[in-house]
Amino acid sequence: MSLTLALGGLVGGLAGLQLYQAGRQRADRSLFYLGRSLAEERALSRAAGVDLARFAVLAQRVVWGVLQPDLIRVDVAAASQRLCTELPDFFGSHLVAAFAERAHGRPDAADQALGRARALLAARPAEDPFAYVMPTPAEWASEPPSPHLEEIVPDQIWRVSAYYTHGLCPFHEFAYATLIRRPSGQLILINPVDMPPELHARVAQLGPVSHLVIPLKFHNLFIAGAQRAFPAAQTIGVAGHRKNPPSAHLHLDAVLDDRAPLFPGELEQLQLGGHQFEETVFFHPATSTLILHDLLFGSQPGVPGYSFWWRLYCFVFGVHDGFAIPSYQPMLWTNVLALRHSVARMLAWRPERALVAHAPAAALATGAHQRLERACAWITQLGPADYAVLVGAYFRQQPGFLRDLLRYLVRQGL
Repeated sequence: MSLTLALGGLVGGLAGLQLYQAGRQRADRSLFYLGRSLAEERALSRAAGVDLARFAVLAQRVVWGVLQPDLIRVDVAAASQRLCTELPDFFGSHLVAAFAERAHGRPDAADQALGRARALLAARPAEDPFAYVMPTPAEWASEPPSPHLEEIVPDQIWRVSAYYTHGLCPFHEFAYATLIRRPSGQLILINPVDMPPELHARVAQLGPVSHLVIPLKFHNLFIAGAQRAFPAAQTIGVAGHRKNPPSAHLHLDAVLDDRAPLFPGELEQLQLGGHQFEETVFFHPATSTLILHDLLFGSQPGVPGYSFWWRLYCFVFGVHDGFAIPSYQPMLWTNVLALRHSVARMLAWRPERALVAHAPAAALATGAHQRLERACAWITQLGPADYAVLVGAYFRQQPGFLRDLLRYLVRQGL
C-alpha cells in the first residue's frame, strides 16, 4: 500500500512539474493570437488602442452566439451590450454589435452601430491595423460577388468560388472547390461548392468529374448538390460524415483512408490525426501544391477576395495579416501528439503553393512552405502538458465554451 501511494505521489508530482514548466514556457505566448508572442499581441493592442485579449473574450461569444445558435447558448443582445459598454471607444465593438443586429433582423439598429464604428475609425489619429475588416457598401447590403472558375496551374488545377449564407447571418461566407486533372484526363473535385449552371457547364468542358472528395467532417452543405450535378462521380468523404447528423443520411461510396490512397503516384494524402475536423490534406507533387481546408485560416488586408463575414470571423478569433490557427480550435483537438506528427509530415512536403478552402489563391501562390511554417510549426513542439496549459487557460477565459464543447460532444455521441 505504502509503495503504491509513493509511486502515485511520484507520478502526480512529475505531472505537476510538467504542467508547471509548460505554464512557464507558455507564459510569453499569446492565447488569442496563436503562434504569436504575447509581446506581438500587446503591440497590436497598442496600435489598435484596445486590449485585444479582452475584446476577443467578449466578441467571440457574440459572434458564435449568432453563427451557432443551436449549440452556443448566449444572450446575444446582452453580450453585445456588455462588449460596447466595456470597450466603447473601439470600433470593433460596435462592428460586432452591428453584425449581431443585422443577423437578428434589426437593420436600423445595425446601421446605427455600423455608423458608430465608422465614426470611431475616422477619429483615430493613426490608421487602425484592423480597418480592413470593415464592410464595403456592397458587402453590407449582402450582395455576393459572382462565382467564378479560375485556372491556377495551366491544364492541371482550377478553383471554383462560392458565396453563401446559412443560419441567421445575412452576410456571405465563401469557400473554394479545387479541381485537379488526372493523367487520364478525368477530374477530381475536392471540397465541392454550390455552382450555378454556367459554371457546371464550364467544368464539364474541362473533362469528366470522376470523384467528389469531401475532406473533412464539417463540410457537408454541398454534397447532395454536387452528387446531382455530377451523377457519374464517386463520392468520397471521411468517416465522420457517417456520424455527423447533417451528413449521416448522405450516400458515400468510400471514406478517405491513408492506408489505401485514392490516387497513388498522382496525389498524396494525409489525415490530420487528433482533431475533431477529421481533415485530410492533399499534396500534388507535379505542381508542388498543398490543398488544405479548415486547419488554417487566412485574412490579409493586402489580398482581395476575403468576404466581410470571413474578415470579421478571423478578426474575432485571432487571425490577422496572414495565416494562423483560430484561437478556439485547440479545444477541438483530441490527441495533440497525433496532430503534431501530422502537421510535421504536412510541412515536410515543403509546398511552393498552397490552396486553402477559405482563402483566395493569391494568398499563398508562392513561398507557401515558409508561410505555413510560421503559422503552424509551433504545433510540432507542443506536448501534452503544453496543450493542457493552453486549453485550460482558454477555458478560464471562456468558460462558456467548455459548456458548449461538452454539449457538442454529447450531440456527436462521443
